[in-house]
Amino acid sequence: MYKKLLLIFFLSIGVSSIAQVRPGELRGVIYDKSSGETLPMANIVVTTDGITVTGSASDFDGEFSIKPLNPGRYDVTASFQGYADLKIKDLLISPDKITTHDLTPTS
Repeated sequence: MYKKLLLIFFLSIGVSSIAQVRPGELRGVIYDKSSGETLPMANIVVTTDGITVTGSASDFDGEFSIKPLNPGRYDVTASFQGYADLKIKDLLISPDKITTHDLTPTS
């Protein structure tokens, strides 16, 4: 009886720790590649398998933050009027961490 209770206890702890994976976050700044100036109000879209997961826009300083993101690999597309879309493939988002990735599209 004691062994069964102990086994159930450890199994429940193991399952609950797997279920509590914390989401991550993507942060960065979007710059003009040639001038180095930041790009305010640029659109950043996060997708997986061609399906949009979430997105955001950069602020007036070109900074962006996208959270929460479940751990995994994502494709990130940045767009800004007058610039070619910048596509980043397989960007890894780690659990409970901030992933920093600056973006520099070309005009």
